Amino acid sequence: MVNDMKNNEAILPNDVSGKMERFNNVRSALIPFAGLVLMTIVFEVASQSKLLLPANLVTILNQSFSVMIIALGATFVFAHGGLDISYGSVFGLSILCAAAVAHAGMTALALPVAIAAAALCALINGGVSVFCGISPFITSICILFIGRGILNTVCSSNQIAIPPSMLSVDTWQTKLIVLIVTIAVTAILFEKTKIGRNNKAIGGNPKSAEQAGVNIGLYRLIAYLISGITIGIAAYFSLVRMGSVSSATGQGLEMSIITALVLGGMPMTGGAGSRIISAIIGSISIIVLKNGLIILGVNDKIIEGIQGIIILAIILISYKKERDALLS
Repeated sequence: MVNDMKNNEAILPNDVSGKMERFNNVRSALIPFAGLVLMTIVFEVASQSKLLLPANLVTILNQSFSVMIIALGATFVFAHGGLDISYGSVFGLSILCAAAVAHAGMTALALPVAIAAAALCALINGGVSVFCGISPFITSICILFIGRGILNTVCSSNQIAIPPSMLSVDTWQTKLIVLIVTIAVTAILFEKTKIGRNNKAIGGNPKSAEQAGVNIGLYRLIAYLISGITIGIAAYFSLVRMGSVSSATGQGLEMSIITALVLGGMPMTGGAGSRIISAIIGSISIIVLKNGLIILGVNDKIIEGIQGIIILAIILISYKKERDALLS
C-alpha cells in the first residue's frame, strides 16, 4: 500500500509536467496563428475588403509560394540551431543555372539542374561548417557574397531569358499541388523520421544528442541537403513565372525567410520547439503583412524597416539568451 502511494507520487509530477509541456506546445502554435488571423482582419477592414479579393488571393499565393517552399526546408536547418542567410543568393544561382540550360534549348533539364545547383551550394555551406568547424553563420555569409558576385558578373550586361513555352507551367493550380506535396513530405520527414527528431535533439542539446548516439555531422548535412532541394524547387517555379534572371534575382529573400520563421514561432536556437507549421503560418503572415501594407500605400523601404522591427521585437521576447548561440 505504501509502495503504491509512493509510485503514484512519483508518477503525478511527470504527468503534470507532460500536460504542461503539451499545453505550452499548443499555446506556442496557436499564438502565431492568432496573430495571422488578427492581421488579416485588420488589413481586410483597413483596405476596405481589398485584401481577400480573389485576384489578390492569387497574388498572395504567388508571392508566398517561394517563401513557404524555402522556409519548409529551412526549418530543418533552424531546428539544429543553424542560421543560414544565403537563401537569396543560392536561389538566384539556382535560377541562373536553370535559365542557362533552358536558354540552350534543354528545357527538360531546368528543374533537375535548379535542384542540383541549390543542393550543391547548400552542401558546401553545411560541409564547410561540419568538417572545418566553422560557424554556419560565417559560411553562409561567404556563400551569399560568392553567389551574388557570380550573378552580378554573369547578368551585369543582360538578362538570360527562357523559351516562352516554359511560361505555361506557371499556374496557381500547379503551384498549389507542388506546395501541398512539399508540405506533406517535409512534415513526414520532420515529425515522423530520425531526420527531424535528431535535428531537434541537436538544437536542444548537442552534447546530449551526441552521447545518445546521434551522428551530428551527418544529420546537419541532411538538413542542409533538404534545404537546398526546396530552394531549387522554388527557384524553378520562380523562373517560369519571371521568364528570365537578372543580377537582382533573389535579393533580400533571406530576410523574408528568416522573418517568416520568426513570425511563425520558430525558436532561433532550434530544439524541441521547432515545427513545420511555423514555416507555413509564418510565410503566409509575412506576405499578408507586405501585401496589406502595399494595398494601404506604404512605401517599400518603410516595409523593410517594419520587417526589421518585427524580427527584433520577437527575438527580444522569445530568444533564449545563450552566449554565441547564433554563431555556434
